[in-house]
Amino acid sequence: MLIQDSDFDTEKGLDNFLLTTAHADGKEIYEVESVDFQMNLLINFSDDIYDLMFRSYEGETKESQKQALEDLYTAWKSGDIETFLEEDNEEELAGYTEEDKKIAEDYNNQMLYDRNKNMAKAAEDLMSQGKNVFYVVGAAHYAGEGGIIDLLEKDGYTAERVQY
Repeated sequence: MLIQDSDFDTEKGLDNFLLTTAHADGKEIYEVESVDFQMNLLINFSDDIYDLMFRSYEGETKESQKQALEDLYTAWKSGDIETFLEEDNEEELAGYTEEDKKIAEDYNNQMLYDRNKNMAKAAEDLMSQGKNVFYVVGAAHYAGEGGIIDLLEKDGYTAERVQY
C-alpha cells in the first residue's frame, strides 16, 4: 500500500517538521545516515529478501494495509511499544518456513539492528563531544532489544522515557 492511499501526509511527519524548524531557526543538523546510504540499503537487498517482502503481501488488500498503517500510527502516538514491536512476533512468523525466517532475520538485521548500532554510536559521539542535541531517527530504531536505547544502556548510559 502506498502512503498516498491513506490519510497520512509525509509532508506533515514529525521528522520533516523538526528539520524544517531547525533550518528556520538556524540550528546545526548532524546527519546520522545520508539519503545515499538509505537508498543503497533499499536497492541492494538480496533477491531472497525482495521475494519474501513481496510474498508477505499475499492476501493483503489496500484496506487491510491501510488499517495496519493506522494501527501502527496509533501505537506510536500512544506510546504502546508492545504493539509497535509486534511486527516481528512469532505469531506473524508462524507461516514462514525456516528459510523464510532466516531471510526475515537478515532483513531485520540490515534494516534495523545493524543501523541501530551505528545510530547508537553516533549518539555516543555527539554526547562525548558535549553536544546538546535533539536526536531524531525513526521510532522503530529506539524501542526494544537491540534498539538504540537498549544499546546505550548497555554502554552505561541512562535513558528516561517521557510520556505525555
